[in-house]
Amino acid sequence: MNDPYALERRALVNAVTQGAGHLSPEVRTAIVDRARGQATDGVVPAALVGFVDRVAEDAPEIGDADVDAVKAAGFDEEAVFEAIVAAALGASLARLEAVDVLLMGRG
Repeated sequence: MNDPYALERRALVNAVTQGAGHLSPEVRTAIVDRARGQATDGVVPAALVGFVDRVAEDAPEIGDADVDAVKAAGFDEEAVFEAIVAAALGASLARLEAVDVLLMGRG
């Protein structure tokens, strides 16, 4: 079955990962992939790994201390925002893909 939203999904991922930003497109792409449960081969900076995992798995529990720790590791607010958006997008795509598999057999 064809995905009627495939083009829009690809456009969204492209906008988040390839647009101008403080984090490189490679890092933003790796964050999306990591949040989707895919291997990223160390592309995500070590100081961001725990943070993006937490955003993907338990975003409501992220607090000022989490953000401050990432900033203390040398990332500015724009980079933190980009990491949050990329991780949230990846987590959302993973959940959507899981629902697609369950409901329509797509994968």
